[in-house]
Amino acid sequence: MRSRLLFTRSGTWIILLAILLALAPQPALAADIRGSDSVVIDAGTVVEDDLYAFGTTVDIRGTVNGDVITGASTVTVSGTVTGDLIAAAGTILVPG
Repeated sequence: MRSRLLFTRSGTWIILLAILLALAPQPALAADIRGSDSVVIDAGTVVEDDLYAFGTTVDIRGTVNGDVITGASTVTVSGTVTGDLIAAAGTILVPG
């Protein structure tokens, strides 16, 4: 009888712990994905996520608070990227 009572209490603690872990706040994994012929992040615009941009031309004049992953014929980054920049393009211009 004693071992059965111990198992029941242990099982209750395990279930309670699982519920608490499930209810704990989790970080959101978000990204801003943009694709078209021409992707432009205008000056004064702030993107608060990682940016995935694909098209013929990608022009980043604003601020990206995160990483930028891009593929295009021409990529121009004259704005601010606080994370990493990964670009695959025929022409990559980073004047700023």
